[in-house]
Amino acid sequence: MISNRQTLNLKAYSKLEEDLRKSILGGKLSYSEPISTETELSQMYGISRNTARKALQKLVDEGLLSKVHGRGTFIVPPEDRSPELIRLTKILVIIAPVPDSIYDRKLISGVADYAYTHQCQFEVKKEAATLSQLRSQYENLKFDGIIWERPNAENYSIIEALRDDGIPQVTISRQIAGVASIAFDCASGIREAVKFLRGIGHSEIMFYDLDNPAPIFAARQKLFVNELRKSGMLRPENHVFTAKFKTMKNEQIQHAFAVCPDTTALIFSSTLTNEFMEYFKTAHIRIPEDLSVIIFGETDQFNMDSRHPYSILIEPRQLIGTRAAELIKILKGGCKVPETQLLLHGELMIRQSCTSPVNSLTTV
Repeated sequence: MISNRQTLNLKAYSKLEEDLRKSILGGKLSYSEPISTETELSQMYGISRNTARKALQKLVDEGLLSKVHGRGTFIVPPEDRSPELIRLTKILVIIAPVPDSIYDRKLISGVADYAYTHQCQFEVKKEAATLSQLRSQYENLKFDGIIWERPNAENYSIIEALRDDGIPQVTISRQIAGVASIAFDCASGIREAVKFLRGIGHSEIMFYDLDNPAPIFAARQKLFVNELRKSGMLRPENHVFTAKFKTMKNEQIQHAFAVCPDTTALIFSSTLTNEFMEYFKTAHIRIPEDLSVIIFGETDQFNMDSRHPYSILIEPRQLIGTRAAELIKILKGGCKVPETQLLLHGELMIRQSCTSPVNSLTTV
């Protein structure tokens, strides 16, 4: 490792620039003392002084080092580094180990857009490495930060440990104390969907969500209840139903409609799309004549580019990916983690699955 004005036993094949960057980003050197001189570094690595000078100048250009005339070259403290000068070399994206979907592809495309524009690399993995592996990879400059796409609870301890190490991280749709987070502003999306449905005459609206312990699910279900309560509905909580991923049966949906027989509009999670499509077919429910439908999120079958006529509340997944990459850069520069989760607005795309109920005179 590079020391302050000291010569250590460095391996001859070590790369000067890589060792310098690793030492700087590792925060192991003093900011008040100059690093080794060009002459000392050239002797350590068996390179010319001009080569050593170029390596130092590159890190000066990145805002990591600062040359002070007559005193030497100093490491710039994280809080003094210019965000405009920070450069990323590689971003690690860890996504949930589920089959490829438009949901993940859009997020990855957002990261890819950022990487292409800023000339850095990114790598996508479906399973997280161990804590020791991730630490080693970061210390060896294999990546600058990690974007965690909806991390599972078993990964929280790894994320917390990496947070304590000061490794830049961003979580998507999940919140962990001290870690930057980005999510779709589901509150505004649900308000917009409910407002639209009520505006075309629907008063009996059902919300069917995924049964998931993550706080974001409970939060959006509570918000839906509050929106119905504002309209004067009694016991709005009875209009919210949940189901486990890939375990929902027709009988569960049938029970929900038995509890709320006057339902004229339905908002449901995109993860339950196939189950609802099957139920509509077997129960001979016509869309939108019998029921107006808005899907919460996109699937490969029902997305903003498809010709299928279902209305969709679209999450800004591509923008979330781009903003997550931007946050990694900001965090690499030594800036503090935002105290609140960054929420991004989506888009309500209304199609032929929504119309006024039969007993209403309101028109779309």
